[in-house]
Amino acid sequence: MKTEEKCPVLDEAGLRDRTSDDEELLREVIDLFVQETPTHEQEVRSALQTGDMDLLGRAMHAIKGTAGNMGGARVLDLSGKIEESTKHAPVTALSDDVEECLRQLHLLKQALVALVRRTPVATAA
Repeated sequence: MKTEEKCPVLDEAGLRDRTSDDEELLREVIDLFVQETPTHEQEVRSALQTGDMDLLGRAMHAIKGTAGNMGGARVLDLSGKIEESTKHAPVTALSDDVEECLRQLHLLKQALVALVRRTPVATAA
């Protein structure tokens, strides 16, 4: 599944819109995403190792939701396709796509961390 040509890693404008351009809220949701990402990655890896398609489907659903909220179009696209595929394809057929999704998730996390570093910290007046 090649999504790089048609989807950005991060839709920063969309994310800023969803957080009403509130810098503090932006930092909070990014921090929460960064904290939750390892849990989702661990669930995916566990599902791959055990062949648990239900767990893989649930993990991809969770990743899809968080990526969509964060403006991660590539991850949203890949995780949605993988989630749907868990209903009819064996885990071995999905492993390359899952690895690509995890790679894109890592790129999204890096882009979000970079965004936080560029975002001014609000100060009390």
